[in-house]
Amino acid sequence: MIRFDEYRPSPTTATTLQHALLGGIELTFQLEEGETATEPVPSRDQRNAILIYEGTEGGAGVLSRLVQEPRKLAEVARAALELMHYKNIDAAIASREPALLESNQDAHCVKGCYRCLLSYYNQPDHELIDRTDPDACMLLLRLADATVERRKRQAAQVADADGWLKAIEQWHLPPPSIEPIIVDGRSATLAWREHYVVAVSADFPPELVAKLEAMGFTVCRLPRSVPSEAPPELVAVLGDLV
Repeated sequence: MIRFDEYRPSPTTATTLQHALLGGIELTFQLEEGETATEPVPSRDQRNAILIYEGTEGGAGVLSRLVQEPRKLAEVARAALELMHYKNIDAAIASREPALLESNQDAHCVKGCYRCLLSYYNQPDHELIDRTDPDACMLLLRLADATVERRKRQAAQVADADGWLKAIEQWHLPPPSIEPIIVDGRSATLAWREHYVVAVSADFPPELVAKLEAMGFTVCRLPRSVPSEAPPELVAVLGDLV
């Protein structure tokens, strides 16, 4: 999952980046079209994040490599820029300047073609794809110069006053993210950012729940005390992620 958080790109930028990264993954890992797939989250009309998943049973294990190998995502972003018919990529990456990217005139491609970002699978998005979009190019340049760092989750960083953290572990559900979700100054500490799930207390203000849902999160209300078994609402959204 690639989240945009506070930054809200235009539909063209988000869509172009989505399919550019997919193409970069296929090039980098030498995959056939359809072996990996992407979806906007929570919807095509509200692109708050890009969900990347393996589309074949068992998968090729490439997505785990994106987080385990520090420079692999950078390789994917660079491959995406090559796929988009650009030259002078290294200089553009070094300066993070999209204007330095030179379009390969031999490609005879304006905003997109079936040799770069267009495919049978993304036909509904064709009108939004634009390989020349400067914001999409800037994001790819930043990713091409990035290093992935994996942070270990520290129990002290997640509020556990009511024993929820320990209970979640006992229920064999995924642990929450390190960073809570902050909305209007109120902290939702039990948050699974990569899965867009938040669990809040029974007294969490309804207007803040609405704001979390508008951000694309699935919000689960927790009972006032920790039950002996996992709340069904929590299991429904997290149970298959273990």
